[in-house]
Amino acid sequence: MAMTTKSTSFNESNASLYPPSLQWGTYLSEEEGSQIPSHLAIGIDRVEYNGKILTFKSPRIFRSYFDAVAQLFILEDKLLDIHIFASSIPELKEILKEEIIFLWETYGSNQVTEDSLTQGAIELCHNLRSHIIEG
Repeated sequence: MAMTTKSTSFNESNASLYPPSLQWGTYLSEEEGSQIPSHLAIGIDRVEYNGKILTFKSPRIFRSYFDAVAQLFILEDKLLDIHIFASSIPELKEILKEEIIFLWETYGSNQVTEDSLTQGAIELCHNLRSHIIEG
């Protein structure tokens, strides 16, 4: 899987500067001389697995931060109900990919019927389907 890493300050105003064709992009915001970024944004436009491609309708930016006490990178996305952590950036990216695949297969896929889901799971199903296309 292709990955591009850029060191820069990331914010909403410059998000459009990064090409949507990136499969993975990592944008670090770090203090001068710091070895570990304090905040991390991971841009994803698609996830490939088992011959399938999950494409985000518009590139999704996932924000995370480094918890110095726990020594972990933590990523949360309330819309897609993602709550993950990892000890390294590559591990965080891999877990994020696995979580997107799991959520899609469990809640978003067209093979999932809403009558078997709770109200919260139905909302998640709608959120996934409104942001991701399986192709």
